[in-house]
Amino acid sequence: MLDPAIMLDLQRAMVPPSLPPLAIVREWVSQHDAPRQTLARAMLAAAEHQLVGWHGVIDRQLADFEKLAHIVWEDSDRAMFDQMIANTEATAERTVHEVEKAHRRDLRNNDRLARLNPINAREERAFLNKVHGWQRDNIEKMLEVALHLRAFRAKHDGRSNIVGTFDDSDDLTAFLEAAIAA
Repeated sequence: MLDPAIMLDLQRAMVPPSLPPLAIVREWVSQHDAPRQTLARAMLAAAEHQLVGWHGVIDRQLADFEKLAHIVWEDSDRAMFDQMIANTEATAERTVHEVEKAHRRDLRNNDRLARLNPINAREERAFLNKVHGWQRDNIEKMLEVALHLRAFRAKHDGRSNIVGTFDDSDDLTAFLEAAIAA
């Protein structure tokens, strides 16, 4: 039987760190406000460091799952895995819609700023794209967790109806071609 605490630890770890509010407000508030810009840039660097650390935590948690390869699967374990996968995918789906909507809104606002101050607008757009990239990376990490859990279950659950897992597209293609030929 799978220890539910392991799944709970992963579920808790799935929450990415937040960007600091001051950094979101704007690092380019004023070309004459160097102390605030310096602080905002430092906060952005700290946020980026936290995000990289969060990705590392998730990677370590996923690696720890390999220690569970010996478990005897029970229906409750299957249900836990299925629920964790569904929750993770639902969170990623909801997050991607929120992130894309916010990014489109921010870019529209940036277009308005560009008419008033093109230099600040350029800096803001670079900032917005950086934050958007971080958010997309976080979504990708969530989906990676769901795929990892699916692959783990397929590999180790004796009742899984999945015929195999593939590390690259060439292996999958060869498998599918062999299945079609049979």
